[in-house]
Amino acid sequence: MFLPSPKMFLLASAGCLVSALYHGNGYATAPSHPHALDSRSHRSESSPLEFVRKLGERAIETLTKKNLSNQERKSQFTLLFDEYFAGDEIGKFVLGKYWRRATPEQQQQYLKLFTQSVAATYAVRFSEYKPEDTFQVLKDTPQSDKSIKVKSVLKRPVGTPIGFTWVLYPSGDSFKIYDVIIEGVSMSISQRSEYSSLIQRNGGSIQGFLSELGKSTGA
Repeated sequence: MFLPSPKMFLLASAGCLVSALYHGNGYATAPSHPHALDSRSHRSESSPLEFVRKLGERAIETLTKKNLSNQERKSQFTLLFDEYFAGDEIGKFVLGKYWRRATPEQQQQYLKLFTQSVAATYAVRFSEYKPEDTFQVLKDTPQSDKSIKVKSVLKRPVGTPIGFTWVLYPSGDSFKIYDVIIEGVSMSISQRSEYSSLIQRNGGSIQGFLSELGKSTGA
């Protein structure tokens, strides 16, 4: 079975975000979530569609400018990632059992590097965005754990369509993205497997892993 790499997940999902501004169908209002994280902004999206649409709108406005340097694009995406994604929760899940083994200082260093790694990959994808890429929303499905799975498809001029599922949780009066599933494979789980292998290759050393992660982000 072919499993997309974490980098492929990030590249493809970036395409979904920027295309969402131009394409999409309506969603039903999401159910409330009594244990949702506090929102870090005062947005008021009434549906998962509106949430993704606004993210796409801001991404188009700030990240696809041709005169932006790669560093400026990474900085702009980091702001969007912090606002729209449950970055710390995703990062902790991705590190798995090694999160508890890390010192508080290593945990903070890791979360910073994790965000930088995601931003570096998205910055490249947004710089290559083409308006002919199209994004279609298929449906949203509330889950028993209070999450909302939003099914969508990305169509490009060349190649087969790519099926996506966005995993959102209500957060205050808005939502947070916790995972992106591409063709049935979770980005978070795939990244978790890669990080585990990298730690093992470093003899189980958290610091060795952080050094490798830092090199990959240019930190």
